[in-house]
Amino acid sequence: MIDISLTDDWSKEESLLVKNILIGALDNLENQDNEEISVLLTNDYEIRKLNKKYRNVNKTTNVLSFPMNNKINNLGNKMLGDIVISKDTLLKESKEKKKDLEACIAHMIVHGLLHLKGYEHQEKVDAEIMENREIMILKRLGFPNPYL
Repeated sequence: MIDISLTDDWSKEESLLVKNILIGALDNLENQDNEEISVLLTNDYEIRKLNKKYRNVNKTTNVLSFPMNNKINNLGNKMLGDIVISKDTLLKESKEKKKDLEACIAHMIVHGLLHLKGYEHQEKVDAEIMENREIMILKRLGFPNPYL
């Protein structure tokens, strides 16, 4: 199950795009039918508050992930966790990098999902594994390599 909440900054079409990207990305991973993911599509103001509250980092970011470590909810679904994305930051990044906004959204959704699935990028070897997985999933979904 995918639950998407959005602020006024995001359109219904963008919400549908996010849902379709998640469905496609999950199809490319070790997916179980009873997995639950929540997504908050928001702005810099809200993501900064969350970043400060949960990571003690007082700045904006493009994506935050909050893994639930596969807790089971009262419906029997495995809760993967929450993904939060700031449209403001993605708009800035897409302009700076001269990349399509949809491709930036797709990259951050896949990146956040991989964190929920246990991938990390603190160590170089882990970063390479995670980035290669992102590139592969994005390619299968029709999006370009975000690292070029």
